[in-house]
Amino acid sequence: MYQTIENVRVWGTPLENAVSQAITCAQHGQVVQVLLMADHHKGYSQPVGGVVVYDGQISPSGVGYDTRKGATPSAPGQLGFIGGSMGDYSVIVRGKDSQENKEAFYSTVHGAGRIMSRTEAAGRMNWKTKRRSGGKISMEQMRHAIREFGVVLRGAGVDESPFVYKKLSEVLKAHEETLEILHVLKPIGVCMAGADEFDPYKD
Repeated sequence: MYQTIENVRVWGTPLENAVSQAITCAQHGQVVQVLLMADHHKGYSQPVGGVVVYDGQISPSGVGYDTRKGATPSAPGQLGFIGGSMGDYSVIVRGKDSQENKEAFYSTVHGAGRIMSRTEAAGRMNWKTKRRSGGKISMEQMRHAIREFGVVLRGAGVDESPFVYKKLSEVLKAHEETLEILHVLKPIGVCMAGADEFDPYKD
């Protein structure tokens, strides 16, 4: 079930900065409704995990009238995939024909949702010195958590560790009236670029 905060429907635990951003979105243009799925977190101009429903206009930061930014379509009977972190389960879901799903404009989560930014988790990399400064998560913490979950890990940086995401089960619990879980999938291996590789989109 959702709660309403200043006309914004919020599933799960509200994150103050994302709710504030959603309230700002609701105040501009011909907005019908603003929603925050349980995986929400602050975005650049609209919250990730949010839905802004407009009447007769297009969002400058999204595409279409019903703008899902980091949310998954969930019409009745529609199949979808929702991924957890590399140390969590993922699920295949089907949208329910329910009043709450209708009130969610047939939208649901696209993942677990961040609780920590990439920089907060990993710190900043100085590519000239090849040294990283700051960061709350160590490679040892991440590798231990992944190993304990039974996943083989190749590459990856702490900015994608399980510690930076909400638990998918908690996020899905907030949406149990809108979707049905058909299959639960456990990762056996994760391969991604390593932390020492330059990524112009992150660094």
